[in-house]
Amino acid sequence: MNGEVWSRVIACVGLVVALGPGVQAQGEFPRISPFELGYSLRSWTLDDGLKGPYVGAFVQAHDGALLLSDSEGLIRYNGIELEDLSATAGPEIPRRNILAIHEDPDGRLWTAGLGGQAMREPDGRWVALGNDRGGRNGVGKFARGPDGRFWCGVSSAARSLMVSVFEDGKFRPVLEEPVQSGYVQELEFDAAGQLWLSVATQGPRPSVYRLDGTTLLPEVADDWSVATLFRREGDARLWLVTPSGIRVREEDHWQEVVAFSVALPERNGFSACAVDGDGNYWIATRSLGIWVCQPDGWLSRLSSEEVKFPNLIRDLYVGRDATIWFNGENRLLQLRRRPFTLWPQPQRDRLAAIRAMAEDGEGTIWFGGVGIYSLRPGEFVRQHWQDDTAVPSIYGILGRPDGGAWFVTGSGGALGTVRGREQREVAPPPPGSYGQVIDLVEQHGEVWIARPGGLLRLADGVLVPASPEETAQDQPECLALGAEGALYAGFRTKGLFCRQDGEWRFAGLDGRVAALALAPDDTLWARRGENELCRFAAGEWRRADAGGMGIMPQFHMVCSRAGSIWFQGERGPVIRLDRQAAEAWLQGDRSVDLRRRTYGRAEGLPAEQHPYGSRKRTLMEDRQGRIWVATVQGVSAWLPSYDTRSAAETTDSKPMPVLIEKVLVDDQPVLKANGAVTVTPDKHRLEIHYAGLDLASPESVTYRYRIEGYEDEWLDVGNRHTAYLQHLPPGTYRFQVAAADRHGVWNEAGAALAIVVLPHWYERWWFRFGIPAALVLGLSGWAYRRVRWTRRRALERARLQEEFSRGLIEAQESERTRLAGELHDDLGQDLLVMKSRIDLARRRSGSETEQDTLQKLSQSTAEVLHKVRSLSHQLRPLHLDHFGLAACVANLVKEVAEASQLAFEVEADDLQGGLSPECEVALFRMLQESLNNIVKHAGASSVKVALRRQERRVTLSVQDDGRGFHAEMPKPGGPHAGHWLHAMKERCALVGGRMMVHSTPGAGTLVLFEVPLSPAATA
Repeated sequence: MNGEVWSRVIACVGLVVALGPGVQAQGEFPRISPFELGYSLRSWTLDDGLKGPYVGAFVQAHDGALLLSDSEGLIRYNGIELEDLSATAGPEIPRRNILAIHEDPDGRLWTAGLGGQAMREPDGRWVALGNDRGGRNGVGKFARGPDGRFWCGVSSAARSLMVSVFEDGKFRPVLEEPVQSGYVQELEFDAAGQLWLSVATQGPRPSVYRLDGTTLLPEVADDWSVATLFRREGDARLWLVTPSGIRVREEDHWQEVVAFSVALPERNGFSACAVDGDGNYWIATRSLGIWVCQPDGWLSRLSSEEVKFPNLIRDLYVGRDATIWFNGENRLLQLRRRPFTLWPQPQRDRLAAIRAMAEDGEGTIWFGGVGIYSLRPGEFVRQHWQDDTAVPSIYGILGRPDGGAWFVTGSGGALGTVRGREQREVAPPPPGSYGQVIDLVEQHGEVWIARPGGLLRLADGVLVPASPEETAQDQPECLALGAEGALYAGFRTKGLFCRQDGEWRFAGLDGRVAALALAPDDTLWARRGENELCRFAAGEWRRADAGGMGIMPQFHMVCSRAGSIWFQGERGPVIRLDRQAAEAWLQGDRSVDLRRRTYGRAEGLPAEQHPYGSRKRTLMEDRQGRIWVATVQGVSAWLPSYDTRSAAETTDSKPMPVLIEKVLVDDQPVLKANGAVTVTPDKHRLEIHYAGLDLASPESVTYRYRIEGYEDEWLDVGNRHTAYLQHLPPGTYRFQVAAADRHGVWNEAGAALAIVVLPHWYERWWFRFGIPAALVLGLSGWAYRRVRWTRRRALERARLQEEFSRGLIEAQESERTRLAGELHDDLGQDLLVMKSRIDLARRRSGSETEQDTLQKLSQSTAEVLHKVRSLSHQLRPLHLDHFGLAACVANLVKEVAEASQLAFEVEADDLQGGLSPECEVALFRMLQESLNNIVKHAGASSVKVALRRQERRVTLSVQDDGRGFHAEMPKPGGPHAGHWLHAMKERCALVGGRMMVHSTPGAGTLVLFEVPLSPAATA
């Protein structure tokens, strides 16, 4: 028979060997679920990154990552992703059917399997350990001796068992013996430095041996034909599991520590044994799956309705973070502890939300949703309906003191009861009752139901209305049993009522009472309105805004026997407060520590939203102290022992390791040489993957990082485990990441990575300082010429603008002169002739009526003639050319005075040709604008106009006693008041003059114009 056939035989020995013995007795042994032990189940398949379906070996690396083998190679799991460590191995490296993994203190990985042995260096290089290095193929295990030497035991395909030690780069055989059947399961040293082996055998042959020099000596005992060695964390002694119990090696003998409640029926051998933090022994077998021995010796087989566990467990491992790993059917399985453990609702009903929960007097937990389920201690979930056509829709459920449960259906609202396999209807709803059940309780054997239509009570097998008279037409919101059997009912508008001794009375809390809870000390807690927390004790209600305590609105609550209050709202996490601290808060002490804890998806809740329907029974405490929470995605339970275990883990555990797992530059992975990465100038994106190795709850790990030299402040990124950096400036930086585990313990040192960003050629020092210096001279010359050119352009634009403005004004004046002449000479003369003819016709007329009409027509014509002449004068004062500017100024002021009733004072010097025609026209126009502005906006009573001739200039001042204005205000008249000032300044500048304005609110305004005398006048 060739080696390949032998390899297949050895690989299948656990599967082929007599599955029948012992299997028939499986049903005779108790079963236990991970849920009852406080573990949540998680699995990985090929879709999640496994390369092959069969998981064979486990070990936790020094950095905290989990190393495991599948049928295609070696896998590393860091809590975030599965990484194939064998991807870089060459074709000569054995990858398949790895059955043993070991990591030595130097960071080397050692593997052994049916295809041979291999070693992986810390830098990732693989080395095949073939015959030239003493390697063997087969089923093997590794161990490191007290002297530091590395040992290996292998059952080879040549039907031999070889023990060897690694020296001088190869394995040196210490002994080699033939074996008829079996293979090495464990290789361990005891506290005295003695090497021990456990071997899977069949029949009466021993399964435990110790090495004495070069000889294997069997340890013989009645029940040791099936046994295996194992270690306990932190214990140097050697441990052994046998079908009857657990033993430990003390000095030179084996001592029984735990005796199983029943003998384990395994006859095909154990593959592994491990111990968790609670002292439970986990035993992996080769034909009967996993068994759990609790500290008191009670032995049960591990079962689950979520995932089918295989009969053959190849390996089982308890990590340093208390997680338990083993192989499933074509999957990797992990059991982990979190604050809340998911109740294993049947897979077919996973999407059917549980709307209500209750516990009966026998300790059975009842669940109502789409159907009724029960969970009894030591049993699995049971369904309580006969077939798919009779599945009831449950909106309320209540445990009975004598066992079983009351329930109310959602379709008809009938009250029913269930116990064992019996399920029957007790009473239909009364006529006129409507709405789904809100709450239900049992008082002195009477069932009370709260529905939108009012309270119902079960009396003589009939549901009858039983609301207080004061609450007629009001809707009940909640029910609760108080001290001494009192029944409390909260209503939407009428408040809280109490029923005792058959009578209802008002309980002193008005308004909407929507949630009630009774504490173990018989104090009553309530929610009033949306978010007011109330407590009744010593005959007095105390109240506080729950929002200030960090509680979500529209909550309902449970007071636990452990001294906490639990709150659940419509959305958001579940909240827990210390009850004594909450009482102090309600009494006015706002400095008290509420010890607030929040529980969401990261803590084991499947969702953070309550189920549709009744919310009064989706949060409860059972008699074991477990807190049950129903959500839209399932039900979870919190175990009282979690706090004690969590506190111990927080106190004893060290900060979790934080690693930089991978670095990508422009989506390409790069090697981190000595913890540093160099980024070349043509690269832009830097992607850093990091991980906090909390394998028990990786989703609870929170991160923060900083980039020293770029952004020195810490950046909190929550659960994100990748940093994206783009376009870092050239320089040297230090990327540092820190992380906190599920207990909030920070690893402040974290992990660091040096980053060197190389500059482009134009970013180097010689370019930064040399080239810019050389460019300064060229740029200076260019700038000088640019400034000169800009100035010339500005002067040219100013000259052209001035010429344009001057030409525009000249054209305006020319046009005004033409229009004034036409109005005066043509239209004025025509109107004068018309008036004369009308007067002549009036004198010749003999009719008084006609004379009167003609006289009115003559007067109208005279008025039009006057207006035409006035308009002609405004357009172009014709006498400006004949009498000069002084006469025109006096005449203009006179006309304005007559029209406005203002008091004017005029002083005008005779200029005698001292101004050019352009300056005269400009001053006249500016006077016109000033007077027009005073009449319209100034609100003045007097105006003073002065025209003065000085040595080289002529000044025209216009001063009024009006309202004035602020310097920053455009004009006293309105939002467009600055236009006239700007226009006059521009006009004055065109004739070489300047304009000044002085004004104070309430003290009038002075406008001063200065224009130069003509060159002839100053000669």
